Amino acid sequence: MVTTGPVLSVTPGTVNDTVLATGGPVTATLTIANTGSGSLTWSASKVLGATWLRLTPPTTGTLGGGTNTVLIDTLSPTGLTAGTYTDTVLVDAGAITGSPAKIPVTFTVQQPVLIVSLDSVVHSGNAGSSAVFVDTVRISRGGTGLLTWTATKDSAWVHLSKTSGGAPDAIIDTILVGARPAGTYRDTIRIVSPEAGTTKRIPVILRLQQPVVAVTPSSVTDSANVGSTVARTDTLHINNSGAGSLNWSASLAPNVTWLSLSGSPGLAPSDLVLTLNST
Repeated sequence: MVTTGPVLSVTPGTVNDTVLATGGPVTATLTIANTGSGSLTWSASKVLGATWLRLTPPTTGTLGGGTNTVLIDTLSPTGLTAGTYTDTVLVDAGAITGSPAKIPVTFTVQQPVLIVSLDSVVHSGNAGSSAVFVDTVRISRGGTGLLTWTATKDSAWVHLSKTSGGAPDAIIDTILVGARPAGTYRDTIRIVSPEAGTTKRIPVILRLQQPVVAVTPSSVTDSANVGSTVARTDTLHINNSGAGSLNWSASLAPNVTWLSLSGSPGLAPSDLVLTLNST
């Protein structure tokens, strides 16, 4: 009759886990078995004593032939930066077959980084205009691991094309001037990523200005001899005495044939030439 004696077996032979730095702990189960006969007494320990690795008690025990138990390993990213960490679980049952068993533990901590393409959004326009400003905020990920995001804002004049997603992604923000009076309007686009553990804030500033047309001189008086064929000219100077930009155009009253206008309508300051014909 052959007596094999106790035999220590620990499975699996390695432990590999990956978590986000902002995530919670993960667990791995080691099965400790006596695949022989007789009994064995085992104990488990950490070779390097890593604080991120916890062996849940009991960490010692006795196994009869053909029996097994489990050892729970808890791996926690708390306090760890992105990187790969290693230790070894040592299960020792004395001078028997399979002892000691060395189980390498590899723990990878991923830390995504939230990246946005704009630091701020600033626009200026004329109050009461129909102007629409459009910007693209591109969202990308640095580092490693999954990255999701949500976006919020406060004001009705700021519109976001979407308010959640992953990376890479993009938000189209649209700013409507509408009927708002002159003044400075402010909001903030807030983009939050739980995996990155950070919030990006993009200030939004809308400056509305009120242009005021100013024409000099305020009147034109001229004279000519009856029968004269020499045209007379005068110049009107068109300026913006307010803020913002001012586009202008000019026209004559119907059936006015003795007066003509020349000069290109456009952005003030500019000039308008009047030609007076006595013929």
